[in-house]
Amino acid sequence: AIMVEPKISTPTDTTVGTVGARRGVVVVANTVFNAIWGIHISYAAKSIVMSNLVHDCAGDGISGDSNHCVIADNIVYNVAKSEQPADQLGGAQGGIRWWGKNCIFQGNYVFDNQIVKTTPYGIAVDDAHHVIVDNHLEGCLTGAISTSTGTTNRIVNNEWQELRGAVSLAHGASPYTFTAGPKPEVLYVVGGSVSGITKNDMRLPTNGAIDLEPGESISITYSIAPILMRERK
Repeated sequence: AIMVEPKISTPTDTTVGTVGARRGVVVVANTVFNAIWGIHISYAAKSIVMSNLVHDCAGDGISGDSNHCVIADNIVYNVAKSEQPADQLGGAQGGIRWWGKNCIFQGNYVFDNQIVKTTPYGIAVDDAHHVIVDNHLEGCLTGAISTSTGTTNRIVNNEWQELRGAVSLAHGASPYTFTAGPKPEVLYVVGGSVSGITKNDMRLPTNGAIDLEPGESISITYSIAPILMRERK
């Protein structure tokens, strides 16, 4: 396993900090397998974990707890084979698992091709303001991506095996505000008696399809409730 914890004046600081100490580490082009942990980064904000191959580990493939990190172009498969002996992160397990803020996860390939699958999620994050983009996540036990914070993360252009399509949306009294989740969405407004739809203070047609970016909101005013359907892209 590769476990990195830089020696800094505040040993439990996962942020960039204000004292000018360099906390980031670079972990590039390693192969890790049959280990308890794959690659774990702790108290090392602004780290880069790139182009590593990690597989068949007891715990997570790549994990960390620090802010402003980049995790890119790694291949991780068939991990989380047994319970970790000392789990400091909490939350969902994954091929890539992170507890921190403002990180970028891009171009990673995470999969589980075992007959009895063990990798719960491709990517699991347990904090806010992450960008999860252009990853290929395939065949994991529970799902592709697990997030704990809703609309503050941005999840775009990832590929995985997932049933898609429009689903009905329950909505509240007029005026009703709908906010897209961490993925781009299309909201369909059908029928009813709608007097106004606004997005970013701009009036929109009162029926039809409305494209929404992650975290974007619209307000719908009506006297007779329309049918609402949402479709994640």
